[in-house]
Amino acid sequence: MAPALLIIDLQNDFVSQSGVLKDKHIPIAGLLSHLSSACAVFKAHRWPIVAIRSEYLDAQINSDSQNPVRYLSRPPGDKYRDVPTNDEHLSGTHTGKRRFCAPGSEGAAFPAAVQELVTEYSDTTITKKWFSAFTDTELHAWLQDNKVENGPLYFAGVTANNCVLASLTDAFFYGYQVRVIRECVAATNPKLSQDAFKKIERYYGNVLSIQALLSSAGASASTAEPAHPRRTLYWVNGSIPSWRVMLCLARKKLPYTRKRLHVMSTPKETRSAEFAAINPRCKTPVLIDEDGTVVIESMAILQYLETYYPSPEPLMPQPVEKESYKTALQRFHESENLHNVIEDIGLLYLPNWKESPNRERIVDAYRNTIAELAFWEGYLVTSEFVAGKVFSLADCALYPCLAYLVHRGLDLGTKGFAMLKAYYERVREMSCAVEALPLKYETVGKNLFLRIYEIAEGAPKE
Repeated sequence: MAPALLIIDLQNDFVSQSGVLKDKHIPIAGLLSHLSSACAVFKAHRWPIVAIRSEYLDAQINSDSQNPVRYLSRPPGDKYRDVPTNDEHLSGTHTGKRRFCAPGSEGAAFPAAVQELVTEYSDTTITKKWFSAFTDTELHAWLQDNKVENGPLYFAGVTANNCVLASLTDAFFYGYQVRVIRECVAATNPKLSQDAFKKIERYYGNVLSIQALLSSAGASASTAEPAHPRRTLYWVNGSIPSWRVMLCLARKKLPYTRKRLHVMSTPKETRSAEFAAINPRCKTPVLIDEDGTVVIESMAILQYLETYYPSPEPLMPQPVEKESYKTALQRFHESENLHNVIEDIGLLYLPNWKESPNRERIVDAYRNTIAELAFWEGYLVTSEFVAGKVFSLADCALYPCLAYLVHRGLDLGTKGFAMLKAYYERVREMSCAVEALPLKYETVGKNLFLRIYEIAEGAPKE
């Protein structure tokens, strides 16, 4: 006897804005984060995972007769006597004008994030034509062939009040123990989910939290390999905010899954409906922690990581060390000054960078950058790192800004920033900086500062 996880109907027509439900689709960013954790547990214990998808046929959808149904007979025994079987609706399939999950359609496909999860974790994928995953499919036989016996079966997916409820109701009458992972099941509105959960707990099984699943799984199989739920970072290569977070994660030795997004593509991947559901601002970085917590904005993520993961590598002094703590906190926030003033240097990528008003904005950015670097040069006169003798959260925030300028051609030595140059070289060799280095940053990139010198100082200097 072994548990099994059933993942139901996470298909575009239900969970993507491009699907049939359009603006009323079911957002699943948080659900997927929790589901990834659940899948990691099941895979670590070698428990079966089944992905279930729907395809609804023309003959069913356009039926002129009474809605087709497939009732499951009530088995004998007191356990089943007063428990409701699936009603006419849940014993049926999709009918009506809106066509869901047509065979071969984009609506029937899994979104990319779901497909990635299914590819990595599922043992099989079963296609159904009815609300219940047990109706006219090989699901029951597959579970028995894989030694699941009476389970328990853990349910995840959509929708709580239709296909999930229909499937787990039939599972109960097939003799399976039923478990529903609350954070991994959703409907088109929260009330529908809550009503379904109440019915499930009254008649069919238990609704439990993802944390309860993780705890019980950890206690149930001491010989299994430990599960490693996934922490996920959505990032853009070469982006200073993403770089900051990757540097901090590397320094703290926190494992995570990288989800790279491309912003030079058309359309930008950060503008996709899938990512917008995670961060409506459509910006990276975004951290989804192991427990499903979603954190946006690089500075907030850095503080979050320090708050909840201070060990084994604390990056801030203790608050009782008032002066040291104040300095580290102040330098941390001061780093945004450099980040902000260098932004307009990116205008050099434009074909009309020499023309007004771009020219003036670039010159201002350059002069403000040099002035800002002078502050940091002064800070480093008395310390190895920007807030003291040890690498801190302030260094996670500042170093990527400085390294970006060097990568784009700024020679710190010739500009009179000897302390900053030594600091840059010192941090560059640290293992966390090596691990967090953006792709193709091993050598100096396109030298933007030659262009800056041309318009700001009259002639190339380097």
